[in-house]
Amino acid sequence: MRAELSVQIARPPEEVFDYLTDVSNLHTWQSGVHSARREGTQIKESRHMLGRELQTTLEVEEEERPRLFTLRAVNSP
Repeated sequence: MRAELSVQIARPPEEVFDYLTDVSNLHTWQSGVHSARREGTQIKESRHMLGRELQTTLEVEEEERPRLFTLRAVNSP
């Protein structure tokens, strides 16, 4: 699955990239996220979705600041 979204933000690209890739900010722009932590190239998150509590592990596949950040689900319901 591939999803894309374009939004105009009045900030430098590096600042936006840093904000969006900092997992401690996930709860502010993704509803249902309770917690997330990054351990090297893996992100472990806990979220509430469809009436259930879900634990997911994501792998960072590509990271080219400030323009590319690609994730792959490693462990997800």
